[in-house]
Amino acid sequence: MVLLYSRFGGGRTHTLFVSRRLAREEPWPEGIEIATAAQFDAIDDDRFQPTGLSSDGKTLFLWHESEMLEYALFFDVARSSFENPLDLGGLSGAMPNADCSRLYFDSGGTSADLFFTTTR
Repeated sequence: MVLLYSRFGGGRTHTLFVSRRLAREEPWPEGIEIATAAQFDAIDDDRFQPTGLSSDGKTLFLWHESEMLEYALFFDVARSSFENPLDLGGLSGAMPNADCSRLYFDSGGTSADLFFTTTR
């Protein structure tokens, strides 16, 4: 029901978008820009790609192509923006499960647990 994507080109610096739909039968509406700290703006071919979003919408996962690093960004209500990056290293494609008790990533074509926490 949520689609994260990037839109590059034309000198665009804000390249991260999200589209949400209410029913599976509906077409995807045009997305809206995801607000992030300026350090996550695209500069020429140096850009970030969204890989996952927590079910509560408060944690965004991004892959940085040129650095080969994955980041988790946390929503800052006061700024209405995803800020405070956490470097997850070279774990591309990070995506949490529904209750955020596991974080999955790409490890050579297969999914594997990065970590597991119990929730109460």
